[in-house]
Amino acid sequence: MTTMDAALPERLGLLRAAQLPEIESASLHLYQLFDVADSIDLDRARAVLATERVRPIVSRGGNIDMPAPPLEVALGTVECPLRGQTVRGQLRARIYDLGIVSLRIIVPLPVHLTWEAAIDLQAEVQVYPAAIVDLFVREHAALAATLAPALMRPNDTVQTEDYGIFVIERLSAGEGVTASTLARHPTLLQLALGERRPLSQAAAALATPLSYYADDLIVLTWTSAVVIEPDPGARGDATFLLEFANVQLLAFRSYDAQVERDLARITPRIAQRRPPRRLWSGANARFLH
Repeated sequence: MTTMDAALPERLGLLRAAQLPEIESASLHLYQLFDVADSIDLDRARAVLATERVRPIVSRGGNIDMPAPPLEVALGTVECPLRGQTVRGQLRARIYDLGIVSLRIIVPLPVHLTWEAAIDLQAEVQVYPAAIVDLFVREHAALAATLAPALMRPNDTVQTEDYGIFVIERLSAGEGVTASTLARHPTLLQLALGERRPLSQAAAALATPLSYYADDLIVLTWTSAVVIEPDPGARGDATFLLEFANVQLLAFRSYDAQVERDLARITPRIAQRRPPRRLWSGANARFLH
C-alpha cells in the first residue's frame, strides 16, 4: 500500500467527522442581569411573589452546594423581534440574594433548523435589538417595584450584563458523529461566537469546549455559549450554572465600581496635610472607619 493509500482512511475519517448532524430541536436563551441592590431578602421576596425555589443543582461530576438558591418566577409569554419576524418566548426571572435579578427569554426555534440559520440568529443577538432591550428594561422596572420591600440598600446606579445561550436539545443521529467530536468544528465556533464569516484557526482560542459524555458538549465564549445536551435535567443544570457564573461576574463588577467610587472620595482627604493628633481621636477615627 502506498503512503497515499495508507492516509486515505484517515482523511475519510476526518471528512465524516466534518459532516454535521442536523439540528432537530433547539432554543435560544437571552439573558439580561440587573444588579439592583446590595442584597435581596429572599424570604421577603417570596412573600411578595408567587415563587418556588429552584431545585438542587446536580452536576455530572457530583453535587454543587449553593447555600441560598435563587427564587424563580414565571412572567408569561412575550413577543420579540428576531430576524425580521416577531417570535414568542417565555419570560422567566431568577432572584439572587447577591442583589441581582436575572431575566431570560426562552425562544423555541423551528424544527430542523439549518446551521447557517442558527449562526445568523446567534449573530443577530450578539448585540440585542433595541426592542428586546426595551422589553427587558420594562420587565425589570415592574419586577423591581414589586420586590422593593425585599431590596436591602438599593443601588443608585443599576449595572447590567447580558449573555446568550444557544441550546441544542437534539441532533440527528449521524453515523460515527457525536456531540463531543464536534468540539473543534469550525461551524460550532462560528455559532458560539455569532460570526457569519469563516474564522481563522487562531479564533479557536476564544472558545472553551467542555464535554462529559459522548452526546453532550458546551462551547463557552465571553458573551455567549452553545450547549448540546439531550438530557433535560442536565440541560437545565448547565444553563443555570452558566447564568450563575455571570451573576457572580456582575457582582464582582459592582464591588469593583464601589471600591473605585470610595477611593475617589477618600483619596483627596488622604493627601490633605493634617496637624498632629492622636490617630484614633475625633475626625480621624470616623475617617479611618
